[in-house]
Amino acid sequence: MFTHARWAVPMLLPLLSTTALAQSYMPIPNQLSLGVGVVRDRQPGQYGPAGTLAFAFADSGSDYWPYRFGLIFEGELGARSDAEPCQAQDALFADPPNCEDAAWLVGTRFHFLRRSARRVLPFVDGLLGPYWTGSGAEDREFQSQSLALQGGGGVDLRRAGSVHGLRVSVDYRRVFASPAHRNQFRFVTSYVLGPPEPQSSPAAPRAPRP
Repeated sequence: MFTHARWAVPMLLPLLSTTALAQSYMPIPNQLSLGVGVVRDRQPGQYGPAGTLAFAFADSGSDYWPYRFGLIFEGELGARSDAEPCQAQDALFADPPNCEDAAWLVGTRFHFLRRSARRVLPFVDGLLGPYWTGSGAEDREFQSQSLALQGGGGVDLRRAGSVHGLRVSVDYRRVFASPAHRNQFRFVTSYVLGPPEPQSSPAAPRAPRP
């Protein structure tokens, strides 16, 4: 894992906003999303449900975070473990405990259009972070930890004048596990809260006629 992690830190450094770091306070994420979806593993060939929770610094259309590049912190639980107890033939009928994988990923999301300009906002994203494999045993522990690299894209659907929205995304994830790497495809639909609709500046009052 550490051989892959050597280049993880340099990749994360450009994601930090120099403007945000220059401020005298640490900004608070202005977007929350909750998602449900499906993860498909190619090796071993299997499907599994997944749930996601993410916090992000997203384009607010204001000075708070005026960038199309957003910073994302995402947790996931639910992809099926490739541990031996979870892959046994009888596991199809009697599901072993603790067969869920988990991940905590950090990365960036780039919107092609500004928040204030459209209600349909296509994007691409890239994330990386630790990935834990479920043990398939009674004790609530993970079998191993690996590095995951994830990339994909999708679309944000926003209502005019509302902080609520819907996100549909498709991602490919490479898990650098031992003894064999894992290739996963993920489809997720998420409820998105924030950021607020940018406020238009009030028109300047007209000067009275003489």
